[in-house]
Amino acid sequence: SLAAFGSLSPGYVLAALLLVGLDLLLGGLRNHIFIRKIQPGADFMLSFRANAANMFMGAVTPSQGLGGPAQLAVLNLGGIPLGAAVSVSVLNFTGTILFFGTGVAAALLFFQRWILSGTIRSILWGCAGLFLVALFMLAAALFKPSWIKGFISGTASLLKRVPRIPRSRIVRGEAFLARKVDEYHSWCLEFLLRSPGVVMLSILLTVVLYLNKFTISWLIARGLGLDAAWAAMFSSLYLVTFISYF
Repeated sequence: SLAAFGSLSPGYVLAALLLVGLDLLLGGLRNHIFIRKIQPGADFMLSFRANAANMFMGAVTPSQGLGGPAQLAVLNLGGIPLGAAVSVSVLNFTGTILFFGTGVAAALLFFQRWILSGTIRSILWGCAGLFLVALFMLAAALFKPSWIKGFISGTASLLKRVPRIPRSRIVRGEAFLARKVDEYHSWCLEFLLRSPGVVMLSILLTVVLYLNKFTISWLIARGLGLDAAWAAMFSSLYLVTFISYF
């Protein structure tokens, strides 16, 4: 309620706002470590704006649906090839999935006896299944671009049966998407095989990024007068955030 906001502790609010600024910088930096390889000399503000667009559109659309496309649009308008921009999003998302999936796996393997709630245990097993599905899809996207091209080709074949859509437009669209898939795959291999340190740094920044996000929530809770332990806040937000990705 409005009364609760009126009782916010100024110290906690200031700390939370500082960490919000850090969150924006970390998100921009996570993009920029890739962008500077794709386009040497690229301005950091391009990566910053792309991350800000991702966060804003992800916050105002269901299931964060337009967050990724907004980031791609900003990067592409800034001169980054579409396929390369997609590779940045996919590799960053890989780090996110690994961060959450590793935690869920650790909870099930080492801490299951302390999880008293059967419901929470079932949710964790469900998350583990989602993690495996996401990992398989990412592996396919990284190493089997022919599957993506096959999907594009199949979709184009279906569209060619629609008489109102010019066949030449479908052929051009299919060829364009196939080129972008090759471009995307080429940049993924560039980072994974020739610049693995950049990928590892992205994963590290992902860990720091989410620890910072969870700390912001904890500071807001403390500012509202809730006696919330950081570990308890981390555990609950970790689970909720992972589920929300799907």
